[in-house]
Amino acid sequence: MGMYTLDDIVELRPPQIWLNVQDTRPLIITHNGAGGVFAGSTDLAYQEAIKDAADIIDCSVQMSKDGVAFCMHSADLPPPQTHEKNRSSILVRDARVQHASYLAKRGLGVVESVSSALTKAGYDKETKQQVFIQSDDSSVLSAFKKFPAFKRVLNLEMEFSGASQPSLDDIKKFADGVRIHRSSVAQITGYFMTRFTDTVGSLQAANLTVFIGVLKNEFMNLGFDYFADPTVEIVTYSSAVMADGLITDYPATALQLHTSVRSPCSDMSLNLSYSILPAQPGALVHLAAPGALAPAAGPAPLLEPKDVVDPPLPPVKAVIAADAPAPKGTADNTSSAASFNAGKNSLLGAGIVALLSLSFLH
Repeated sequence: MGMYTLDDIVELRPPQIWLNVQDTRPLIITHNGAGGVFAGSTDLAYQEAIKDAADIIDCSVQMSKDGVAFCMHSADLPPPQTHEKNRSSILVRDARVQHASYLAKRGLGVVESVSSALTKAGYDKETKQQVFIQSDDSSVLSAFKKFPAFKRVLNLEMEFSGASQPSLDDIKKFADGVRIHRSSVAQITGYFMTRFTDTVGSLQAANLTVFIGVLKNEFMNLGFDYFADPTVEIVTYSSAVMADGLITDYPATALQLHTSVRSPCSDMSLNLSYSILPAQPGALVHLAAPGALAPAAGPAPLLEPKDVVDPPLPPVKAVIAADAPAPKGTADNTSSAASFNAGKNSLLGAGIVALLSLSFLH
């Protein structure tokens, strides 16, 4: 399975991967390609995601020691990879960027590399296809402000139940949207859903686009209220929570449900005899035997400015020769420090619709 450099990913614009997005459903965004079907960030995973007709193809950006940006869900590389020279290029519109500060200190400018690749491919002047840059670092997103055509998405891995007004004001200074974890959408007690939080509502009220992920198909990953059915979870986030986009390891599952030609069961306005209904918070927890549940945990904290604002990025240091000895007592923690949560998909560590995640995100 070959590995893709960032230039490979943005090189072509195959029209067959773009769907006409309906206003009634969220964008379906891949997580390392179809990362639940094949090994994430491989050619097979990306080809499967294109075949599944995902709206957005993502790329979690990592940097090699010699400064080459490539798509990989983790900075910890597995044993030697085979790299096919004559493969098809794949378009990515979601880049996830992580660990920019750390890499800059090592002489690697991940922001510069992603900017160069997108500019070279003409995406800085793109008017028809939206590019999203996702990152968990506010300074990274601020660095992409010079590209007004790009949408910037803040990746938030922490669990929270709503957002304070000061934090919303800060986010809007550098981001157009937010990627949140499923645990921030609904309060769960002992695998039972007890209520929806105010997270999505507070973010959307501030005119921020909200993406939820990463979704998985395995039923052990789902709360009881979803009846071990990933499509019920998808319907819940799209029709009850009203998310703007879903990040998933299995784009085919989400698209089969939400493409009306394939599944009208997701359109409540059709009044069909059978429709897939969203989960109802609290509907099952009352059926549990008294004392069977652990004490309910308190609500998650509100999002505050300290959770979203990061220090400025340091300047990129001059690259040290490969054979130069490391300073005494300094351990090489490149792998562990550069590992990042790809999912949250990490889109190039800085974005979501064509998500490019720079090595700063998950």
